[in-house]
Amino acid sequence: MVYRSDNSDIGELKCIWRQVFGDSQDLIDKFFQCVYDESYVYVWRENGKTVSASYMIPTMDGGMYLYALATLPDYRRRGIMKELIVRCIEEAKKLGAGYIFLIPSEEGLCAYYSQFGFDSVMPIRRTEFEQSFLWEEISLAEYNGITDNTEYPVRDETVKFGPQVKEFVMYEHISEGHKTVKIICDGAVAGAAIMNVEDNLHIIHYSLKNETCINVVVSGNIQGTVMAAKLNGKVPDNIMGYIPF
Repeated sequence: MVYRSDNSDIGELKCIWRQVFGDSQDLIDKFFQCVYDESYVYVWRENGKTVSASYMIPTMDGGMYLYALATLPDYRRRGIMKELIVRCIEEAKKLGAGYIFLIPSEEGLCAYYSQFGFDSVMPIRRTEFEQSFLWEEISLAEYNGITDNTEYPVRDETVKFGPQVKEFVMYEHISEGHKTVKIICDGAVAGAAIMNVEDNLHIIHYSLKNETCINVVVSGNIQGTVMAAKLNGKVPDNIMGYIPF
């Protein structure tokens, strides 16, 4: 049956996460430290065992992000996740969320999510900068010092998450090998970015004081699709320009 999660589930939830997604224990622990809130997590239990989970993450504009949907292999194809998704949508509506969105892990799942009222909003595209600037690797603390400065507004997404979620996002990108750098134009710091410097300078997240000094190019390499469903309000025209995590 579907239950709202409580702290006693955390051990089993971490095991499900590790088995289904294969992430490191450090990354999983970081999620539960920064993002996990039992008020927004629903689980399926059988005979006292937690076998499936769905997480909702509130956005700062009144939306809800449906994230990390996972079911242990032996319990799949029984409609368990369908029950969890329906419950999450019902609860998000009760909480007054204007909309709920998700990012399918593969394009083939779009048809599955459409049965719950999710429509494709936009493709996610990787973004890359031309190498018409200098960059210098810095620590995460230095990076946050620049991006938290109102002179360097973050340009990575329309939807905004709170600081705890941002901390997890940063940790996840760095654990995947991305670099935190400051961007230098005409000898002065112009902003900061998280980028994969081994892969054509793909930018994951960035802030700029003067965007005219850098030519931003949207790559044609589509990475996925954002899907959203209307609840109590309007679905934003552009939920996000870049994948947040």
